[in-house]
Amino acid sequence: MIINKNVSLFLLSFCFYHISSLHAQKVPELIADRPHQTASAVVVPTDALQIETGFIFQKQKFSDGSTTFENDNLTLGTTLIRYGVSSNFELRFGGEYFAGQTLVNGVKSDIKGMQNLLFGGKLNLRRDEKILSNAAIIIQSIIPFGSEKLRPNNFIPTLLFSADQTISENVSFGFNIGVEKDLDNGRNSCIYSGSLSYSLSDELGSFFEFYGNAMNELNPSNNLDLGLTYLFKKNLQVDVSAGTTLLKGQKDYFGSFGVSLRLPK
Repeated sequence: MIINKNVSLFLLSFCFYHISSLHAQKVPELIADRPHQTASAVVVPTDALQIETGFIFQKQKFSDGSTTFENDNLTLGTTLIRYGVSSNFELRFGGEYFAGQTLVNGVKSDIKGMQNLLFGGKLNLRRDEKILSNAAIIIQSIIPFGSEKLRPNNFIPTLLFSADQTISENVSFGFNIGVEKDLDNGRNSCIYSGSLSYSLSDELGSFFEFYGNAMNELNPSNNLDLGLTYLFKKNLQVDVSAGTTLLKGQKDYFGSFGVSLRLPK
């Protein structure tokens, strides 16, 4: 009887351990595309819904000849919704509400409304490899919908290659490179970014990032930002970041706060 009890306890413990292990394997750590400009090369788990949202405050000042522009912009609900269709593909939906105030030579004007509504997908190509650890293709487009003053007249499709490399247990480097087609003016933009991430602890992460775009023969627009992320649970993360432009003669600063939440099936 004692032996049977011990065997039963052993079998129960064994089953509980493996059920717990399987459960843990089904809940991978959340990896968000925000607050970086560099989208991750990882897709969300199958049947999971991931919501990444936040707000951005931006202050700009620049001149064009004798005209001086000053912008105070607040973007609310900068939201990206990601749904895992399979183990290597996700659907992506997004949009944001923009409230901007512009001073042109001292004359004030306001503009508000929905903008940057997008639809697309991410296809994972490599996962957890030693060289080029993760890689993915992102195909998405801003659609001509939203506020009349803010929306484009045509679709703005984007094709991005996203990849990252694990350097050490705490350090990784990710990058994006791609092209965006503005059908309104017929111009192509080359989009690029690179982000160096460092884990300060299991929950606290940091990053430093360079990003920009170059449109046809115009001077490239380059920017720097940095930030922190804090993972409360495997499915909940908050972030804070700040950045500035590298364009000579232009002042452009922004700060951002956001939350990313993954809902399992």
